[in-house]
Amino acid sequence: MVNKSLYALIQSLGKAEKRYIKLYSLKANEKKKSAYLRLFNEISNSEGIRSTVPSLQTLSKKKTNNIQNYLYQLILDALISFNNDRSISIQLRNILTEVDILNDKNLHGQSLRKLERAEELANKFELSHFILEINAKKQAILIQRSNLFFTNPRIKEKELLKSSASQKKAIEDIRLEIEYRELSIFYFADPFHFSSEERAVKHLNQFLKSPVANIDSNSLTLDAWTSLYTLKTLGHFFAGKYKEGVKYAREGLRILDERYPGIEKEYPIQVIALIYNYIGYCYFLKQYDEMDFHVEKIKNILKLPKANGNIYQKTKWSFNYFIYKYIVGIKTVNLTSIATQEKEAKTFLASNKTLIDPEYSLRLIYLFAYYYFMSGNYKEATFWLNKIITGSNPENSPDYQVQTRILYFIIIFERRKKERLEQAIEQYIEYIEENSINGKFESAILALMNTLITEQDSTKSLLIKSKKQFIALKNDGAEKKKVDHYFDYVSWIESKIEQKPFLEIYKKQNGIDK
Repeated sequence: MVNKSLYALIQSLGKAEKRYIKLYSLKANEKKKSAYLRLFNEISNSEGIRSTVPSLQTLSKKKTNNIQNYLYQLILDALISFNNDRSISIQLRNILTEVDILNDKNLHGQSLRKLERAEELANKFELSHFILEINAKKQAILIQRSNLFFTNPRIKEKELLKSSASQKKAIEDIRLEIEYRELSIFYFADPFHFSSEERAVKHLNQFLKSPVANIDSNSLTLDAWTSLYTLKTLGHFFAGKYKEGVKYAREGLRILDERYPGIEKEYPIQVIALIYNYIGYCYFLKQYDEMDFHVEKIKNILKLPKANGNIYQKTKWSFNYFIYKYIVGIKTVNLTSIATQEKEAKTFLASNKTLIDPEYSLRLIYLFAYYYFMSGNYKEATFWLNKIITGSNPENSPDYQVQTRILYFIIIFERRKKERLEQAIEQYIEYIEENSINGKFESAILALMNTLITEQDSTKSLLIKSKKQFIALKNDGAEKKKVDHYFDYVSWIESKIEQKPFLEIYKKQNGIDK
């Protein structure tokens, strides 16, 4: 059987990485390594860790483990080389290894020149922990050897003092980086802060008054500044202060561009994360054009060479790209735009299923269904909804599970399949009861369902009552997300009252030109 760690490592590799590994460590013209190349290819093409591969079938358990462990190490060695030009940290680590080798050979002058190059890189990218290590190595050489690189003792003394000052600054930078990072981690790891919007507002206001939140950002390294920026932006977000938050997030991105021009080329994943924070605010403020612009910006950053370094992170951000493209298309009723993304999005979902958490994939599947619903293709919409209802773990993403069953009912109603309406209601009730989900929104939906299947003379008045109930829920802090985040229930009810197409009412309610 294939080793789990080896399988996961090989499955995480991108095309460029696989090509490099085959050329770097598994060349077919070397008899021994050609066997590893064959095993590498077999595991790449296998369908799961339970699969047996031909290369391992006739071997003992001990030999199988040895071969797979060796292949695992070969791949890691190749990835270090592959990422040398893509990762500053790997470049620095390799330079410091070279310094140790030169020191062992008493080539201290060469070691110091290597350290100068390493320090230049570390300072450029504000890598404080490397600056600390570089200066420690430099001091050890300068102190132990009296006449190796500098013939003038005063020059050596000057270099020691310069190195010491650099080290002290690095220590202070590291202290701040750790402080802000830990503050960010612990603050957002505790759901108590955000158990209600009111509590989140209180904690945000307390934080904004604290000295740690008001330190001059110019005195912070990128790492510390990013943690502080995250605290402030997400603090505003959880507190529901979207207008203030989007202004701060926009200002933060401007500062990032000014302080670190071209930073997306060196730290693409980190920049993408900050942009997604900003996009989150734009969504709640319905700034869809701004969202679309920055989503396309992210797509361009993902094409940069260094964005390919971490396949899991790249997959995550690529996944979010499709999520937001669909959201923008649906919210602006730009169905043509969504249609152009359809094939690419489905291919992405299918080819990256081992890298995407099944719970996250439900979001994109739900949006597929929503798109087909808005397009009037109810059959295809039902197909994708059924994938969530029957093909996923019911414990995954309860919000999407509930919304899926509601949209399924709405589609059955639109298709005038009266004989299946009762079944759709039962499916909804069964899920919310089994999972103890019984808020104001769920109760309002059940009342709406019962109204729609009665066909009494009072149906119109009951729908008007339902509409008022949902409008009230949109102003309820605990329920508003459910009402219009996943589906515009108010517009749909209005379409039933006026007996007009949903899209016509939706565009009217949301100020979208026909």
